[in-house]
Amino acid sequence: MLVVTDLRQREWSPEGAALAFLLTDIEGSSVRWERYPKLMRGALARHDTAIAMAVSGAGGRVFKSIGDGIYAVFPTVRQAIEAALAAQLALLAEDFSSVDGLAVRMAVHIGPAEARAGDYFGPTMNRAARLLNIAQGGQILLTGVAASMAAPAELPAGVRLQDLGERRLKNLALPEAVFQLVHARLRTDFPAPHVADSRPHNLPQWTTSFVGREGELADIVRLIRQHRLVTLAGAGGIGKTRLSLRAGSELLGRFADGVWFVELASFNEPAQIGEAVAALFNISLGDHSSIVDFVASYLRRKHVLLILDNCEHLKDGVAIFVDALLRQTESLAIMVSSREVLGVAGEQIFPMPGLAMPASAAGLTLADAMGYSAIKLFVERARGAVPGFTLDETALPAVVAICQRLDGMALAIELAAARLRMLSPAELLNRLDDRFALLVAPRGGTPARQQTLRALLDWSYDLLSAHERLALSRLSVFGGGFTLAAAQAVLADATIDPAAIFDLLSGLLDKSMLTSLPRSAAESRFRLLETTRHYAAEKLAAYGEVDLMQQRLADWLIALYGTAASTWPTMPTDDWLSRFAPDLDNLRASLTWLFHPGGETERGLTLMSQTAEFWRDLALEAERRRWLQEAITRIGPQTPKPVAARIWLDLSFSFAGGAFGDKRKLDPALRAYDLYRESADHETICLAAGRIVACLARPGENHAARPYADEIYSTLPSIKPTKRRAWLLNILAVNALFVDDHEHATLLLNEALGISRHFRDHVGIQVAGLNLAETRFAQGYLLDAADLAEEVASSCRQSGNMLDLTFVLSNLAAYNLALGRFGVARDAIGEALPLLADLGVELVLASCLECAALLAAETGDYIAAAQLAGYSSAFMQLHDIARQSTEQATWAGLIALLDQAEAGGQFSAAARAAAMAQGASWSTTRALDLAAQIASAHEHERPQHSAILQAGAAG
Repeated sequence: MLVVTDLRQREWSPEGAALAFLLTDIEGSSVRWERYPKLMRGALARHDTAIAMAVSGAGGRVFKSIGDGIYAVFPTVRQAIEAALAAQLALLAEDFSSVDGLAVRMAVHIGPAEARAGDYFGPTMNRAARLLNIAQGGQILLTGVAASMAAPAELPAGVRLQDLGERRLKNLALPEAVFQLVHARLRTDFPAPHVADSRPHNLPQWTTSFVGREGELADIVRLIRQHRLVTLAGAGGIGKTRLSLRAGSELLGRFADGVWFVELASFNEPAQIGEAVAALFNISLGDHSSIVDFVASYLRRKHVLLILDNCEHLKDGVAIFVDALLRQTESLAIMVSSREVLGVAGEQIFPMPGLAMPASAAGLTLADAMGYSAIKLFVERARGAVPGFTLDETALPAVVAICQRLDGMALAIELAAARLRMLSPAELLNRLDDRFALLVAPRGGTPARQQTLRALLDWSYDLLSAHERLALSRLSVFGGGFTLAAAQAVLADATIDPAAIFDLLSGLLDKSMLTSLPRSAAESRFRLLETTRHYAAEKLAAYGEVDLMQQRLADWLIALYGTAASTWPTMPTDDWLSRFAPDLDNLRASLTWLFHPGGETERGLTLMSQTAEFWRDLALEAERRRWLQEAITRIGPQTPKPVAARIWLDLSFSFAGGAFGDKRKLDPALRAYDLYRESADHETICLAAGRIVACLARPGENHAARPYADEIYSTLPSIKPTKRRAWLLNILAVNALFVDDHEHATLLLNEALGISRHFRDHVGIQVAGLNLAETRFAQGYLLDAADLAEEVASSCRQSGNMLDLTFVLSNLAAYNLALGRFGVARDAIGEALPLLADLGVELVLASCLECAALLAAETGDYIAAAQLAGYSSAFMQLHDIARQSTEQATWAGLIALLDQAEAGGQFSAAARAAAMAQGASWSTTRALDLAAQIASAHEHERPQHSAILQAGAAG
């Protein structure tokens, strides 16, 4: 059922009737109550009286006491300041020496608040309370908005406000400008306010203040607290993104696992939605059939607010994704911004109006005008463009008319205000009138507000110099943020002097056509607003430069990711990602163009050949495989052999995740090997040889893999300690394990583990740990194997490496079955099955199903055990896969129990054969369903069978 929030039903005062609040608290009161319980009662009574008289004298009202603190409300900030000063001075006049003195901290803030039963609620109160938390005894702090509404001429005599800078307040993502009230009789030598840690989030930080929308903000916060899906629906540029981010910051304290923002504007395919969310939480997807189910399994019990921004172009895909997530999770809440509602059951629709503005300027005072969000936003942004700008009676009619002509749209108002550097408000209004004359009514079904925004962009574009216009259009090829160096690579040629690019970007920044991203690395990054980027792309097409600029972007990315590929083996993974991950959206945009009809196929193939480790370390295996499938069909005789070799090699990785003994990955690995041999690069030849070894090696026989393993061994002394060497060592170790050379396997794995730890390569650490556990199990050290595997599983969960988690969970189930710890094994199987249902690692799935079969046999369900045994046995035979030592132990234990049941007359040979034949004909889905039933059944531990299982492990 869809629900639309009616803004008329809220209890908020009309905009412009914001209330000022004074909050107080005694510093260290608990200690004093412990030491002086009787004396504190008297001291607190005098404290309460002093504050109440100050509040009343300033025209305010005390509405609540919390502990030893007092909350008071006033019509204006000036009155709240008067009360705070009077209260502090009155308290200073009191003698509280009997309780070691009383130091009272105070905070002043202003904004709308929901009045209910004599109390006040909402974001305004939350922010005031957070400010109070960082104040110290004897100190009076004000928020930036409160300080801005206290004109110096209106302050009490002898009072000034000292700017303490921006501070982060607890559980609020956006920093707050903090001011201290200074008076000759008050202490001023306070240390810098302490700042509490915030909940985890990735909310971007804005360089401009949030203006207006206080009522809407409180409504959205209330809706999210009551419902799990809220959609902010409204026209483009109306302010949906900014409001959703501010609401997210206000809700940080409510969501223990954080508030997470995903911008969908740059995505073209519904599949990218789930991939982006998975990447946000560093979930390694691998090959899968249902991303949404996989993501849901990760978020199932997490208390998270997910903000999906700019959804309208992927509405149907977002609706399916959101609906599935909400159905499969318990504590997840989702906030969506879109031009269209999703139509999902339970969706709470919040219609986004334009910013509030007066009907006309007639009879409007300046004070009343500043109570309207649209006017206030225009004035604040105008001050950013023209320091010292003041709204006066002469400019007021033009400013009101401008806001009306722009429909109260936040983006349009901000762009317009920035032009006051060159135009007066009256001149600005005249230009708007001229430009909008042709676009007043909708045309061709385009919404009127979009036409207004387009007209504003046309107007802004006309104000640019010729070189700025050209630069803006060329920058539209970037799908995400970019550095100055990247801009120079795309912009510079005979028409744009490289030396002028810095000034061009500065000019575009000044004219609000370009934004600066928060600096989190050594280089500053910039981006076009999405609406501006689409507009600029149209201009680029008009210049006839789309192909040329896309080629330049591709060349720059090829250089960038060429560096990424060459530095990956020797660069710590976290540092490497910090350097190269910010250009992910540019990579996506470029590949989309390169592989589209008429694109530059060879450039696309080169770029794909450089990004294998990039997708792997960002846990974007599914997206990597999609791009590889695009690339592989385009390889031709003209493709450079190293490029083709790397793509074939990467494709061999994308099948079944890297399980040993699966020959289905052999052909692309052999193609890569043959091509690399022509290049005579021994290290890359070894990479392909390693994949071939993984495909061919099997327990007890390695004759087919031996020549390739020998080639790796001969080259290994010349390969330095790198991530590539660590990977090759893992391959050789498993190959040694298959011929029972446990000592050599352990030696190789310890070296691989040391290298991976040195480079903080979490995937490498996990793989080496997984293989070490397998080695210990093969040696008969079952407890050691289980302990090691549990460490790896914990690490995989923490890092989001779900692909390798499936391997280790299957192994954990086998280890614990061998130990007779059937409950632990059941848990491992239960955790693994939903993951395996989405991943393409069929070999691991077959192994896990055999564990479930053994568990069924252990509990006496011999029919189910035989059915799953029949399924897995048929799979192994079909694909010519040999069981490894762990799987051999599980299979031996299963067969032993079935033999025992047959010998004891509990399960006839005919029934056993029929059940196995039945299982052999099953689909994977049916086998999974049965295994899930076994894993979720009531636990029955039978230690008497553990001897059989341990014998299977030892054998």
